[in-house]
Order: sequence, then structure tokens, then C-alpha cells
Amino acid sequence: MKPQKHICFVGASTVEGLGDETGKGWVGRLAERYRGSPQEYVPFNLGVRGNTVAMMAARAAAECQARFFHRKLAAIVLSASVNDVAYLNGQGPRTPHRSMMRSFDGLLDELSALAPLIVVGPGPVIEDRLPMLFYGYDFSFKNADIQAAEEGFAELCAAKGLPFLTSYATLSQRADYRAALEAVDGVHPSGDGYQIMADQVAEWSAWQALL
Repeated sequence: MKPQKHICFVGASTVEGLGDETGKGWVGRLAERYRGSPQEYVPFNLGVRGNTVAMMAARAAAECQARFFHRKLAAIVLSASVNDVAYLNGQGPRTPHRSMMRSFDGLLDELSALAPLIVVGPGPVIEDRLPMLFYGYDFSFKNADIQAAEEGFAELCAAKGLPFLTSYATLSQRADYRAALEAVDGVHPSGDGYQIMADQVAEWSAWQALL
């Protein structure tokens, strides 16, 4: 049997696939696309709902390292979390912008030292559906904050020569993605939305080069 790549997907609830009625999320749907093909790989879903960038940084490197056996067969896809810009019970954001960017900068360094790394930006929310009750907290987001976070993430990736997939602008223009958000809670999409996300990554040249 040909050795398969081990690819870790690091992120928060949208990496988990929260809201997808099939439970696959975009990570599972993406892996399905390659099953039985020469590009088939071993996916590891390392999404943890509610994680801020600092929380991901505290665990991601060790969790990825435990799943790799050879750097040449390892890769990481980081889905940039926007939990830092969430407002909990009307208070927020959870993390000041500069602190979030410092944590993200360090996370990029740690993960890129382990294996080839590519980064996927966050998608929009439907503000009219918020706040969302989540583990006893009222979670709310503002699209302007998400857009600003993505721009900061993209700048840091560009400075380090890391591929970055801009998602916010693209998904904001898609009526079908908005409908998928409406079908759940305004933050997490239904399976149709996760399929859109999976297709978006699959068509990205940086992802194709990673396989």
C-alpha cells in the first residue's frame, strides 16, 4: 500500500462541522472527494468549538506532532478562528485585536515548523440571527470584525510566504451559503454550506499542491 499523507485540520467549530446534519463538515466532505484515488490521505479533525487563537496555539502543535510519522508525508490546514471577536453576553470582543494577531503569528510559526502549512480564512455570519445561545452564553459576532480579522490573518500569512485562502469576501456574495447559515443558527451552516466550503478548498491551487 502506498503511504498516505497525514493531514491535520486545526480550528474551531466550523472545522468540527457543527451544524452539518451529516456530521461530516467541510473536512469530512473534502476527504470523501479523494477516497479511493491516488491522492487519498488520512484526515485528522482537530477542531474544538469555542477555541480562540490562543487556545488553539496551546494545543495544536502537540496534537499535530502526535499524528505525524514523517515530515514528507505530513501537512496542516489551519482554519482561522474568529472566536476572539465574539461578544459574550453583550461583552467583548473576547480578545483585543493586537493580542489575537500576536497569538496567530506565533501559531503560524509553530505549525509551519512541523509541516507544510496552508491557511483558510473565516466566513461571514448573519447578524440578524444573533445572539446565539452556546453553552450558556449569548454569542454574537459582527461581520466588520470578522472581515478585519481575516485581513490581519492574510497580512501575517503573506509576510511569512504562507498560502491564505480568502473566504469572507467570497462566501459573503453567495446566496446559497447565506441560505445554509439561515438553516442553522446564522453562524454555522448546514451541510450545503459545508459542501460549498469543501469545494472552495478543493479548487484552491495551494491545497492541490499540498496533496
